[in-house]
Amino acid sequence: MRATMAIPGVFTPVTLDGRLLVDGGTLDNVPADVTRNMGADVVVAVNVSSTTDGFTPPTNFVDVLGRAMDTMMAVGVAKALQSADVVITPDLRGFPGTDYRRSDEIVARGYEAAEAARDRLLPYAVDVETYEAWSRARLAKKRDGMRRIDTVRVEGLPEDDGERIQTMLEKILVGDETKLEDIEHEVLRLTGTDRYENVRYALPEEGGKTTLALYILPKPHGPPFLLPALEVENIDSNTFALNLRGRAVFYDTLVPNSEIRLDLAVGTRQEAAVELYRRLFGTRLFAAPRAYWNRSSLNGYNEEGELIADYREKIAGGGLDLGFDLGSRSEIRVGYDVLDLRTRLRVGEPSLPEAEGKNRFASIRWTFDGQTSPIIPTRGIFSRVGLRFYSDSPDIVQSGEKVAGPTDYAQIEARFSSFHRFQERHRVFYGASGGSSFGDDPGYNEFRLGGLLRLGAFHNGEVIGDNYVLGLGGFLYHILRLPGVIGANGYFGAWLEAGSAFDGWSEASHQWNASGGFVLETFLGPLFLGGSVSLTNGDGRFYVNLGPFVR
Repeated sequence: MRATMAIPGVFTPVTLDGRLLVDGGTLDNVPADVTRNMGADVVVAVNVSSTTDGFTPPTNFVDVLGRAMDTMMAVGVAKALQSADVVITPDLRGFPGTDYRRSDEIVARGYEAAEAARDRLLPYAVDVETYEAWSRARLAKKRDGMRRIDTVRVEGLPEDDGERIQTMLEKILVGDETKLEDIEHEVLRLTGTDRYENVRYALPEEGGKTTLALYILPKPHGPPFLLPALEVENIDSNTFALNLRGRAVFYDTLVPNSEIRLDLAVGTRQEAAVELYRRLFGTRLFAAPRAYWNRSSLNGYNEEGELIADYREKIAGGGLDLGFDLGSRSEIRVGYDVLDLRTRLRVGEPSLPEAEGKNRFASIRWTFDGQTSPIIPTRGIFSRVGLRFYSDSPDIVQSGEKVAGPTDYAQIEARFSSFHRFQERHRVFYGASGGSSFGDDPGYNEFRLGGLLRLGAFHNGEVIGDNYVLGLGGFLYHILRLPGVIGANGYFGAWLEAGSAFDGWSEASHQWNASGGFVLETFLGPLFLGGSVSLTNGDGRFYVNLGPFVR
C-alpha cells in the first residue's frame, strides 16, 4: 500500500524483495491488462484517471508539467483498457487529483456511474447462494485471530536499535496467546514514529515455535527530523510579533535508546532549549534532563489598560524530570528547575520596577492528551494539572531599592479542554483553567491572562494576580475547503470567555468576553482573523494570529 502512494518527486520509493517500487500510475494507471494476465475471466475496470473537464490552457510551469504527465499516462491507460470487458468512467468534472478531501462526493459519483452501467454489469451477476458459498470459502481461509508468540526477531536495523525493539515487543507480546490485532497495533506504533521507511512482519514457524519476524527498513534520509513553524501575532494595531521556530529530533544519538529534542526560535522571541528523554531499565520510567534560554518582550499596563512599559525578559536555566509513562496519551513527571531571570526596562518611566534573581522550584505534573491534534482537534480531551513549590523567587528592584522575592510557597494550576464534532464537519469546544498561590504572594511569579483564548479583549499579560480562573465555550462552523496547496478547512468561530486574575478571592471581579472570527487551516498553521470584545467594559482587540489555535 505504501508503494502505491510513492508518487515520484513527492514520496520516496519503496524497496521490496530487491525491487524499487513507485506509484503504478507512472506506467499503468488502470491495470486491466495485468488483471487479465493473472487469469481473470471477466475484468471490470474503473477509470478514475479520466477527466471530463473542458480544456483550459496551462498558466505556469507546474500546470505544464502536470499536463505532460497526464498525457503520458493517458496513452498507457488507453492501451490497458483494451483488456477490460466493462469500463466504468465516473463523471469527475470539478474534482482535481489533489481534491481528496471531497472523497464522499467522489464515491457518490462512482455509484452513479456504476448504476448507469448496470445493463453491462448484470450479465456477470451471480445468485445469492453462489455468493454466500464464495463468502464462506473466503472466510474459511482467514487466520485464527489468536496466536502464541514464542520469540521476536528484528532484521534490517543496527544491532542496538534492533535489540531495543526486540526487548520491548517480547515484554508485550511473548507468552500467552496474542491477538493479531495487538501485533498489528505494535507494528503500527513503530511505523507511526516516522523513523523507518517500511515495517513488515511475518509469523513463521521455526523449530516448532512461532516467531514474530519484523523486517524494518531505516529511512535513507533520516533521522534526525526538523519540524518548522511560523508564528505571527499583532500586539496592537501597529506592532506585530514574528517568530520562526523549529524543532530538531535526534534518536539514539550520544545516548542509546534516547530521544533528544532541540528547539530554536528567532524573531521577536529568541529561544534555545534542549531535552534528553530516555527510558530507564527497560520500563516505563524515564528521565528527562533539560537546559533552556530565551529572551522575549513583556509589556506593562496600568489599571486603565494603557501601555506604559516595554521590558526585555531573559531566562537561562535547566532542570531534571523523573517520570512514568502511563500510556500513549498520559504521563506523570516529578522535577526540579533552577533558572536565572533578568527583566530590564527598555521603554517607560525609570521609576518602574524591574526583576532579577533565581527561580528555584520543585514540581509534579500530570498530563493527559486525548485530542486528535495540538492545533485544531477533531475531538478529544486534554487535561494537565501541575503543582510547584518555590524555594526562591526573583527580587524586585525599584528606584534603586531591592525587595527580596518570596520563598517557600506553592502554586497549583490546572487546564482542561474538550472538542466534539457535530454534523461531521463542525466543532464544539469548551474548556476551563485555574491557578492558585494558596493565599501567598508569589511576587514575580503571578498568573497572567490576556490574549487569544485567554480573555481575548485584553493584551497578553494585561490581567495579573495571585490566583486566576477562566472558562470558555464555543463552536467552529465549517464554511469552506481551502485548495490543497494552501491548506485544509476554513471555519467561522465564536466563543464566550469568563474569568479573572486577582490577589484575594474576595477581590475577584469576573470579566466576560465575546470573541469571533475566521479560522483557516493553512499549511503554515491555523490563521485566525477576528476580534474580541469585553462585555463588561466594552474594550476590545482585533487579531491577526498565525499559530496554534488551542493553547
